[in-house]
Amino acid sequence: MHADDVIKLLKSAGGLSDRQITDALFGLGKPQQTVNQVCRNLAQRGLIVRRKNASGIVGNFIADEGAAHFSVQAKKSETIVTSLIPLELSQKAQELGRLWAESGDRPR
Repeated sequence: MHADDVIKLLKSAGGLSDRQITDALFGLGKPQQTVNQVCRNLAQRGLIVRRKNASGIVGNFIADEGAAHFSVQAKKSETIVTSLIPLELSQKAQELGRLWAESGDRPR
């Protein structure tokens, strides 16, 4: 199974849970660990967003290219902020922060 299979499925039916994706791609009742890992990786890369769907189960949605850079979800008394910034850009920002912190030339 490839991440492209998951993306293609979500483009046709967004909001599917890991279980629903597994059932559609592998068959009913098959283990969903592989799909879970693929979906988490896609979310980390900013290609999909994982949030509760209409039934209250965590669903997978294609990231909206025109959306703001952050999606905020309310969950009881806490707020979850899901970054839609691409992984490569996020890693570069972390690298810049590390270099800044290690620099002897930065203001103190």
